Amino acid sequence: MGNQLKFKILKRDGYRCQMCGKTSDDGVKLQVDHMTPLTLGGDNSEDNLWVLCSVCNSGKSMQTLHDSTEDGKIMEELNKDD
Repeated sequence: MGNQLKFKILKRDGYRCQMCGKTSDDGVKLQVDHMTPLTLGGDNSEDNLWVLCSVCNSGKSMQTLHDSTEDGKIMEELNKDD
């Protein structure tokens, strides 16, 4: 995925993690990630991309969007300690 697409997704998502809501101002590193991983049939379309902080992204691992959003509350709790 190219830098232009990454920038477009960051801008679309308000430069905010879509799981916990943190921004780079909160000291997190933001990453553009696949909702459905490429290895599970996902693609690089805008509809399959979202912004996550590195903490939420590492917690999501190889889960799909559906799996990870159900775990979002757990990630929010983990991020409260940061």
